[in-house]
Amino acid sequence: QAAVYRIRIYVHTTRGETTQAVENALECLRLFGIDMSPHPGPGRVREEFETVWKNLGDRPIESLIDLPLMADADMRAAMDILATMYGPSFYSDSDLFCLHLCRMVNLSIRHGNTAASTYAYGCFGLILGEFHRYQEGYRFAKVAYDLMNRQGFLAYRAQANFSLEMVSFWTHPLDVVV
Repeated sequence: QAAVYRIRIYVHTTRGETTQAVENALECLRLFGIDMSPHPGPGRVREEFETVWKNLGDRPIESLIDLPLMADADMRAAMDILATMYGPSFYSDSDLFCLHLCRMVNLSIRHGNTAASTYAYGCFGLILGEFHRYQEGYRFAKVAYDLMNRQGFLAYRAQANFSLEMVSFWTHPLDVVV
């Protein structure tokens, strides 16, 4: 069923039907007990953002690479649906965009890593710039890159490279002599 929803989301996204793509994604997520509003508001985003740090606890960000692989097939399917929300959420509501990334990171911390965790960690690293947490952003993007390489999640290779490249400007700028 999730695979059919993914196709619907991709078709709506390709047609520029952002609202329908988001509706399909959120409808599918409800099948897995994940209820999200298409317009969650900054308060809801802040709650989920803070939950990331609570779930991480005293562990270093780098320890996320050592989480076991996600065994729960339903959670893997939910993560795949959340990953398809990148475009639709980005173009429909910035709070939804941030919320879905925070939710993916939280699901990964609680249930283990999956290929979509690569996307989650990398993009979460990018949004950390909005919170002026540049070092942590780099560390999340680096975990995404390293996870992609360690597990061979090659479908997310471009995303992992892109995220790491973007956040590197904040913390590891190139010395270029003009």
